[in-house]
Amino acid sequence: MIVLKLLLVPAMVGLVSLLSQRFGQGVAGLLSGLPVIAATVTAVLMLEAPRESVAAIAHASYAAIPAAFAYTLAFSWVARWIEPRHPGPQAAWLLCLGGAALAFFVVGFGLQALPIGHAPRLLIALASPLLTLALMPRQPGQAPIAFRIPRVELGLRMAFAFLMAMVLMWSATRLSPAASGLVLAWPITGCVLPCFTIALYGSPATLQLLKGFANGLFGFTCFFAALASLLDAGLAAGPAFVLSLLAALAGAWVLLQLRRQRAAG
Repeated sequence: MIVLKLLLVPAMVGLVSLLSQRFGQGVAGLLSGLPVIAATVTAVLMLEAPRESVAAIAHASYAAIPAAFAYTLAFSWVARWIEPRHPGPQAAWLLCLGGAALAFFVVGFGLQALPIGHAPRLLIALASPLLTLALMPRQPGQAPIAFRIPRVELGLRMAFAFLMAMVLMWSATRLSPAASGLVLAWPITGCVLPCFTIALYGSPATLQLLKGFANGLFGFTCFFAALASLLDAGLAAGPAFVLSLLAALAGAWVLLQLRRQRAAG
């Protein structure tokens, strides 16, 4: 399972980076936010673990999602703030990553401390993308931004993603259960791609990427929310997984339409 995830993470980063060259940063962000890695790992887990364990993981996964949205929102606003100041590429990605990491852990540990059940956590998770997209910086009428990514940069992106996945998994085995769950929810693709983008291509491309990422994360939320609910209801693992995938795609599509309507208005 660990080896599978370690291989999937850099592969996903490489694939999304290549697609961004053709379809733009917004599409790349959308795909990286969708539960491609998580769904694959979950499918393997469902073959090995009991239903109760998979349902518990699904509940924990969507409960940690608001922290990822806080990360996305903070990264976006720091990127927007530094745009006219031009602090240099290294300072730019470090400032953005630092602000985003702070928001992630503050929101993540704050929500863990709340004495609430599954239903309120689910409502918070489902409301997070709407709030995030409403509060993100606006880019009215901007065309998709795509760049030619050199092979060296592509290799560095994948290597950085692989190393980050290794560090996070190693750290999770040495922390408390609450901290481990939050560390494993850290958005690896949502970290690698924006950091390279802000350093090399600037704030406008980064904002497009992160808006797409937030859109895809809603699909991630829908996947685990549906999976947890269907498994709790007693549905067989196979049908529950398929329906959860459909819920992820439907959720991402609906939110994309809402974004387009908001942009047009």
